[in-house]
Amino acid sequence: MTTPIIDIKGLSIAFGGLKALDDAAFQVGKGEIVGLIGPNGSGKTTALNCLSGYLKPSAGEIKFKGEAITGLSPDVIANRGLMRTFQVTKIARRMTLIENMLVGSEEPSNETLTSSIFGRSGLRNKLPQQIERARELLASVKLSHLENEYAGVLSGGQQRLLAIALVLVRSPDVILLDEPAAGVHPTLVGEFVGMINGIRKDTGTSFLIIEHNMQFIADVCDNVVVLDAGKNLASGPPDLIHKDPRVLEVYLGKSQDA
Repeated sequence: MTTPIIDIKGLSIAFGGLKALDDAAFQVGKGEIVGLIGPNGSGKTTALNCLSGYLKPSAGEIKFKGEAITGLSPDVIANRGLMRTFQVTKIARRMTLIENMLVGSEEPSNETLTSSIFGRSGLRNKLPQQIERARELLASVKLSHLENEYAGVLSGGQQRLLAIALVLVRSPDVILLDEPAAGVHPTLVGEFVGMINGIRKDTGTSFLIIEHNMQFIADVCDNVVVLDAGKNLASGPPDLIHKDPRVLEVYLGKSQDA
């Protein structure tokens, strides 16, 4: 792999006496889709929170596009081109889909927040190219027919699609997805796979994906990193990870027994 777009080394953080991450390390290449898996409590979400600036690690280094971003705030990291979704979708449910997209196209600021609350009509005065871009992205996640509906009426899966569109509107270099397939109808999960591959093909965007749905991981990821108790356990292509006896013992075996 060439110089990675994300390079994490020696990442450690503890909560009280519990080590959530313990010298964890992994990379994501430019244009690569990487899965981050492991049993509950393995440190996956903690790693994402450190990477996106919501937690500051006690040790280790995070590099993005060759520059250290360890400990920077979430807004600074997002503005550099690394953005994320959350397990609980963060959308404005009392705004329409197109209004969500137009607010999301702006860099976070008090002015943007004020306009979203008090100046809804002003959102319609955005430049035509901003509106067109918003509509193109809604079409890319198959939500264009709902652009004037309130986001609160969307199904859980549709809300996750809107959350991805809201990330895409900022044209990030890397997207971090936190359990995108959780609670989503199997038919829509298949559409997620095609959509992510399409985004990567069209834009070269890299992805780091936390997910418990192993078929989803196998279908969409180039490589998989496995964490257990905050430590690296294994890494490699999905077909090899699926056969790794260490992974079967600590993760896949537990899932199959549950």
